[in-house]
Amino acid sequence: MGVHVPYTIIRDRTFFYNRRVGDSTVRISLKTKEDREALKRVSGIDEVVMNMVRQNVRIELIRQAARTWLKSSFNHT
Repeated sequence: MGVHVPYTIIRDRTFFYNRRVGDSTVRISLKTKEDREALKRVSGIDEVVMNMVRQNVRIELIRQAARTWLKSSFNHT
C-alpha cells in the first residue's frame, strides 16, 4: 500500500500537483513516480500556491511560481 499524496493525480505513473483555484486548476508535474517523494514536493508547492492565492495573485503567476519553486528546490529542468 502506498502513501496517500493529497492534491495529486497520476499520469503515466508520474505524480502531478492538481489543485483547483477559483475557476482554474493548477496542474504541475512533480517529476517523480515515487509516492514519498511526491508527498515532500506537493507540500512545498501547496504552500507556495496557497500563500499566493491568499494574496489574490493571478493564476498564471501562481503556476509560474510553483514551477520555479519545484525547479529550485529539487534541481529539475
